[in-house]
Amino acid sequence: MNSKIKGIISLFFLIFSIFLISPKVLAEESGGFSVSPLDPETGEVQSSYYDLTVVPDQKLKLQVEIYNSSDKNMKIQVETNTASTNNNGITSYLKTEQQDSSLKVAFDKIAKAETEQVNVPAKGTAVANINIEIPKDAFKGEILGGLRFTEVKTEEEKKQQKNAVENNIAYTIGVLLHESDEEVAPEMALNKVFTEQRNSRNYISANLQNKAPRIIRELTVKAQVYQKGTDKLSYEASNDAMRMAPNSNFNFGISLENKKFIPGEYTMKISGTADGEPFDFSQDFTITAKEAKEYNKNSVFITDEPKPNYLLYVLGILLLIFIVVFLWFIKNKKKVSKK
Repeated sequence: MNSKIKGIISLFFLIFSIFLISPKVLAEESGGFSVSPLDPETGEVQSSYYDLTVVPDQKLKLQVEIYNSSDKNMKIQVETNTASTNNNGITSYLKTEQQDSSLKVAFDKIAKAETEQVNVPAKGTAVANINIEIPKDAFKGEILGGLRFTEVKTEEEKKQQKNAVENNIAYTIGVLLHESDEEVAPEMALNKVFTEQRNSRNYISANLQNKAPRIIRELTVKAQVYQKGTDKLSYEASNDAMRMAPNSNFNFGISLENKKFIPGEYTMKISGTADGEPFDFSQDFTITAKEAKEYNKNSVFITDEPKPNYLLYVLGILLLIFIVVFLWFIKNKKKVSKK
C-alpha cells in the first residue's frame, strides 16, 4: 500500500472520528415562532411597538398574534414587565424584583396577560390578549413596559438540551403610555458610589438615577475618581451612547482592568447630559483595607507589579564598592612604584 492510499484512509478515519466525538448541537429543524402586534382599533398588524395616548381610568386590550413556524405544537410564555435600565446603559424589558424608588405607576401592575401561557398549533397562529387598566388618578410623563414572549420547553426538551447548545428565542414588544404630549424635564441624581466586582473584575460604580417619568434617549456620562483633597486622577471612564427608562437607575462602572483596589479616601466627580440637560455631581467614598483585600483576592485579572529585587540592589552596591576599592588600590600602587 503506497503512502498516498495510506493518507486517504487516514483522512477518512479522522473525519469519521470527528463525527463520532463532536458534541451534539440541537437546533430546531423547522423554525421557531414570531410575534406581530395588532392595532387596537383596526386589528391589523402594526409597527413593532405600541405608542398609546390614554386617559385616566381607561381600560384597553392589546392583542399580539403569535405564529408558530415549526412542525410541533408550542406553548408560549407571556410576560408584562416594567422597563428598567441595565448596567450597560440600555433599556431592559426583563423582569426585575426591585423597582426604582421614584416609580409611581409600574407597567407590570396595570398590564396583565389574560393567559400567561398561550398554546400555538404547528404551522398556525394564536392571539395573546393583554389587558391594561389605566389608574384613576392622572399621571404625568411616560409609563414604559414590555410584552415578552418565550417558548415553554417540555421536560423532554429540557433533558435533550442539558448537554447541548441551547438557543432560546425571546421577543419583546415595547409599550409606551402617556396621557398628554407635555414634556417632563429630566431629573438625574447620584445615589451612591461603591466598589464591586463584575465577572471577577474590579469596578468603582456610581448609581445614577432617572427620577423623572420620561425616557432619557441620549445620556452621556463622564466619571473621574481622585484621591480625596487632591487633583491626582486615579481612574476615569466615559460613555456617550446610553439611554434610561423612566424612573429607573443603573450602576455606571469604572473598570480597574487588571489593577488592584488601593485602600484610601477618594472623590468621584461625575458629569454629563440627559437629553441635552447638563448634570454635575461629586461624592466622597472610602475603599477600606478589608474590602480591597477581599476583592483583590477574588479577581482573576489582576497583574501584580514586579516587586523590587533587593538582592540585586545589595549586589550592585557591593560591586560598586569593590570597583571603588579596586581603583583606589591601583592608584596607590602606582604612587608606591614611582617612589
